[in-house]
Amino acid sequence: MQVGVGPQHREFRKEILQTMQVGVERNKFC
Repeated sequence: MQVGVGPQHREFRKEILQTMQVGVERNKFC
């Protein structure tokens, strides 16, 4: 088990998902 990776990885994935959603919304407006 790696200590300290869980929460950080979760936050990282959350940021990626938000970035992807923003990109999709921008594509819709275009």
